[in-house]
Amino acid sequence: MEGLGPSMDRLDLRPEQQINALCATLARAWQVPLPPGPVTPHGKARGLHTLITLTWSAADPLCSRRVVDQALEFADRRSADASPERCVVVHGEPHPGNALQVTDPREGAESAMASGLDEESIWEWGFLERVSTGLYASGFGATSLGMPYLRTAELLVR
Repeated sequence: MEGLGPSMDRLDLRPEQQINALCATLARAWQVPLPPGPVTPHGKARGLHTLITLTWSAADPLCSRRVVDQALEFADRRSADASPERCVVVHGEPHPGNALQVTDPREGAESAMASGLDEESIWEWGFLERVSTGLYASGFGATSLGMPYLRTAELLVR
């Protein structure tokens, strides 16, 4: 086991530095081969579509219908764009709070280039994750955690 330092969100890095470090980490993680067996590339997007559909209520909306419609459209697009050849093994929630500092340099911890993905895909996944996380957290009573996600989604909806 390797001793790791604090999470990235505690390192006083500029947002651009955090994004570059996360992209480098993901690019490295995506080199891990898929396990044997069938690949279901549509699973994540379909699961988030279902989660949003089940947790958003027009009777007691935590966010606007406009935000939900945008998130569901993005989920449909991400699902349609998925293919087994493009599947990678990766943590499902890469963000600065989940990225830990390597305190001692070692092979595999060096920096790398950005993710190499198109910006639109990244934008859609980010928005979809923001809305689903906000609804999920608020749905089990953690509204102080979930509502900031939904408030920013209102500002980001196109």
